[in-house]
Amino acid sequence: MAKSKENDILISRNRAIRDLKELQTVLAAEGDPFLAGALNRPIGCLEGQPAAEAVPIEQYNDLRDAFIDFVCSGIPNPAPYCGNRCPECVDGRGWCKEDPGTCRGFNPAGERRTDGK
Repeated sequence: MAKSKENDILISRNRAIRDLKELQTVLAAEGDPFLAGALNRPIGCLEGQPAAEAVPIEQYNDLRDAFIDFVCSGIPNPAPYCGNRCPECVDGRGWCKEDPGTCRGFNPAGERRTDGK
């Protein structure tokens, strides 16, 4: 799969929050409190996102490519292919519960996370 430099650019959560708050301030100052208020939800969503652990860009690209290959293969249940699979995140049939409280993230590379996240 070809790797693009465009895909190597990641979004800075803090910068996005700052930019949205600045836009919100401008909208409120220009007399549009409805649109300014509408930005509360995306700001809250960004603020509520957990911090991600940074990985080298090469590892990120390899993981992304593996995930895209997996998704495009048409397999309906990713659990058997996930390195982070655990008894808490699958049901009795071995299917993903899709519960964000127990899922440690799909990892087709098979490197199981042991940090409990």
